[in-house]
This record gives sequence, structure tokens and C-alpha cells, in this order.
Amino acid sequence: MRIKDSDEKSATAKTMYAQCTNFGCSASFVGTLSWDFELAPSAMEQPRLSLPPAPSVRRTRILVAERSRDKQQMDMLDAAPC
Repeated sequence: MRIKDSDEKSATAKTMYAQCTNFGCSASFVGTLSWDFELAPSAMEQPRLSLPPAPSVRRTRILVAERSRDKQQMDMLDAAPC
């Protein structure tokens, strides 16, 4: 399959048109590529695009903040002393 053409719908979405490369098949397809969340922030001072953090990133940030507040609570994945 190869991408024949694409149309930019927005800064985060593109419609793509594809065609099977098998000459006997010649099926055609249309699909959408979109970016929804940020997994790691940009190192640029002013990035061209800013997306909301992924839900998993938000959960991790909350857990880290809660752990730093309660030093007595042991993480269940921390190794117990032998």
C-alpha cells in the first residue's frame, strides 16, 4: 500500500488517500491520522503545537506528587528489606 495524497485538516489531523501496490488488486482507501495527546513536553521555548498530556502522564504526575507528600507510605512495588 502507498499513500497517494493527503489533505491537512488541522495542525493535528490529516486525511490520507492510499492505494494497494498490487496491480491486480488496485483497492483504494481513505483514512485519518491525528495526534491526540502529548507523552513528553517539547524542549522548545515556543513549540508550534501544544497538546494536552496523555491520561497516563497525568496519573503518573499525581502519583509522584502524592508520594512526595506521604513519606511513610510504602509503594507496593518497593522491595521489602530481607
